[in-house]
Amino acid sequence: MPIRPPIFRSRFQPKPSPELRPSSTDRGYDSVWRRFRAAYLARHPLCCFADDPRHRHECELSASVVDHIKPLSQGGARLDESNVRSVCALAHQRLTQNLKTTGVNELPAVDLPLGFWA
Repeated sequence: MPIRPPIFRSRFQPKPSPELRPSSTDRGYDSVWRRFRAAYLARHPLCCFADDPRHRHECELSASVVDHIKPLSQGGARLDESNVRSVCALAHQRLTQNLKTTGVNELPAVDLPLGFWA
């Protein structure tokens, strides 16, 4: 029977701690947000980037995440429909990564060859 190889971690890297990140309720995602999110996804079930050429080839079409256009950490309104958009999980991952690296909450530009989707 095969055995799992050992996992080597740097002894200098801090161990992950669940206490580092506040709970979802402490971050503003309480029952009011859950009701708002469910209602918004019912009205907007498709990913808003489904037809975006930067994302179309990998979009899952059905939205599962309600993303703040202007993040709460930058002073965005929490329960304002004009500050949220429905996105698929993959688009949300790309948006979050781009926000962390560039500070812009938009999909990164992707240089694809002409006629990629043709």
